[in-house]
Amino acid sequence: MDVNNNLNNSIMSTRPSDPSAKPQTNAESGVETPVAGGEDKVTLTGGLGQVKDLQEKASAMPIDNAQRISELKSAIADGSYQVNAESVASKLMQTETMMSKG
Repeated sequence: MDVNNNLNNSIMSTRPSDPSAKPQTNAESGVETPVAGGEDKVTLTGGLGQVKDLQEKASAMPIDNAQRISELKSAIADGSYQVNAESVASKLMQTETMMSKG
């Protein structure tokens, strides 16, 4: 069996017949489809708008951590601050799980 010949035949059979056609990825399905005429096309999904909205909302939220920061600084300075290793490990695992899904 000629592996290279079979590989080349399968690649050629999946290429569009129009040599100027460029693949386009459908934003919803993630499937590439040929675009006739060699035109480039960009489609933005609603995800970009959602990210911008979330960024704006996050930056507009008032955060007042002054008291908590002061308490932590005092605890560190007097040596009473203790790290909860189990909590840190759990949060690291949650972060890794979240990042591996994306």
